[in-house]
Amino acid sequence: MKEMGIRELAKYPFLREAHEFVKESGVSLDEVLSAPPENNLPLQDAWNRVFGAFAGNIAFIPGVRDALWSMLIKRYHGEDIDAGEIELAARSSVSAYLSAEEVYVPSSEEALEARILSYPLARILVSCIGDRRFMRRYALKEAELFRKLLQSDFEIMGDFSFLHDVGKELGLNIEISSDRAAMDVAGYVKNTAQMKDRRKHLLFQDVRGGMVYFTRRPGEEEMAYMSVIFRSFQQALQNRLDMELPLDIPDDMCSELFIPVNLLGFVINERYDNYSIGKLGDVETDKFPPCMKWLLGMAKEGVNLPHSGRFALTAFLNKVGMEIDDIVAVFSASPDFNESITRYQVKHIAGEISGTEYTPQKCSVMVSEGLCHNPDELCKKKWMNHPLTYYRVKKEGERRKRKRKG
Repeated sequence: MKEMGIRELAKYPFLREAHEFVKESGVSLDEVLSAPPENNLPLQDAWNRVFGAFAGNIAFIPGVRDALWSMLIKRYHGEDIDAGEIELAARSSVSAYLSAEEVYVPSSEEALEARILSYPLARILVSCIGDRRFMRRYALKEAELFRKLLQSDFEIMGDFSFLHDVGKELGLNIEISSDRAAMDVAGYVKNTAQMKDRRKHLLFQDVRGGMVYFTRRPGEEEMAYMSVIFRSFQQALQNRLDMELPLDIPDDMCSELFIPVNLLGFVINERYDNYSIGKLGDVETDKFPPCMKWLLGMAKEGVNLPHSGRFALTAFLNKVGMEIDDIVAVFSASPDFNESITRYQVKHIAGEISGTEYTPQKCSVMVSEGLCHNPDELCKKKWMNHPLTYYRVKKEGERRKRKRKG
């Protein structure tokens, strides 16, 4: 990999060279933690990364007016802040982050160094907060920021060798030229599994010699053939962060960061608590087939389900009688959760918008889409062909058992 300047390292602080830069800079983490927040550029940028992930779009001070950061400064100076003030500040800040379009990249060497330091510090903050659902969201939003910067730089400079070097560090074997790109089959399958577009399935791709090829087609935008490559870069970094987090952080270091960890933890927990699932009425989750128990469990844990899995789970939950609000709450821990979009999609599947109430896939389709999980003896019956059939049989069996006892 060619040597990178400090500006490139500030944009891509996960690279090995950025890690070496931090080690050689001589900046002590104790210095960063002990500095007051008003003059603490690494802490400010780390806060922007973490709260930006919560808001849904990572942006940086001074590009964002962050009311919650102002609350943090008050807390550092010993001022009392009640929960209502924090909630109002958080709502205001979320709007500011979401409306920020460009990623602010500083120009001074001090600020660029702070941006590099903010990446390990943000991962420390996320690890101290300790919420696995939020860790997945942070990984997604950090990876989205990376893709946004990478795509912007490539469109301006067109540096193929840089993309190749970064891809190699992320475990991607790619080939790129001015009119086509390619990726090894294993990397393609691994990094496109979460894409919602079924046309991205390997079956529909140009596969030759162990590589998947993307070529610019007539009438397409100039960089259209690169879309899957950029999306795969994003997924590769997201996968790395998912594996690395949480870091093993000493308790005394988390104690040093008590105020930002406490504030961030409060607003994050408020978000998840607001979407807590109710009692589910007559819906009996213990009667769910193994595939739906598995999908429901992953959704609650904040795993980003593939499109087919989300559809199957949503249609099933709707058919067994779960309320719209509770179905929306099921997906609230997803890394890419957006309430308005999720609610619209759930209502569409439930027939409130589309006029058609959709049914989950039958068992044979669940198997072909990789959604059949740990089938039990009932699943293996020759006549068992649908998740809803499984649920009805289980409920009917329970009803008969109660009747016999009666």
